[in-house]
Amino acid sequence: MSKLYSAWAHLVDPDTGKLKEIGGSGGGSSAPGAKGETGPAGAVGPKGDTGADGAVGPKGDTGAAGADGAVGPKGDTGAAGADGAAGAQGEVGPKGDAGANGVLGFSIVSASFDASAGDRFDWSTDMVSSYGISNVTRIETGLFKIDFETALSSNNYTAVASAGAGNHSSSSRAVSIDERTAESCTIRVERTDTGSQQDEAYIAVIILGL
Repeated sequence: MSKLYSAWAHLVDPDTGKLKEIGGSGGGSSAPGAKGETGPAGAVGPKGDTGADGAVGPKGDTGAAGADGAVGPKGDTGAAGADGAAGAQGEVGPKGDAGANGVLGFSIVSASFDASAGDRFDWSTDMVSSYGISNVTRIETGLFKIDFETALSSNNYTAVASAGAGNHSSSSRAVSIDERTAESCTIRVERTDTGSQQDEAYIAVIILGL
């Protein structure tokens, strides 16, 4: 049946299930009808694109330090490193004690003494120097026996002697070897002008032998 209305006709939208209004060709408006029931939910649409990443938030506070872990096993010893550069030279140390005298290939003994006391000559007090000599005895004026601390291997040795203290230009002194043994030798001191024996203030002898 077809009929023209002057008011809005209320029909149901088949897509949404809601009433739709259709304007009439004229006339006054009628009051809206009651709202119909909500239709069933439509199917879920496709998932939209993921949105852009948000800004990184501020860094949080550092947490408390954890307890120390147990000490691990000792590792293998590494290869030795290269030698380092030599250090600066240190200061010179103190001088050490003198070593023992080496063994000479020959023996040497020597004596010097003051015989000016004459018959009061005493080796212990009138000695000037001595090496390897045990005693010097005045036998008589100008004649002296020199005893060695250690006997030489034989009497084949060299003896050099001199005598005189001060200036003896008018008459020098001569020293001769009277006797040679492995244990001692005897020397004689004389004036060269008269040949008289003299007790000089300085008499010296050195002996070299095996």
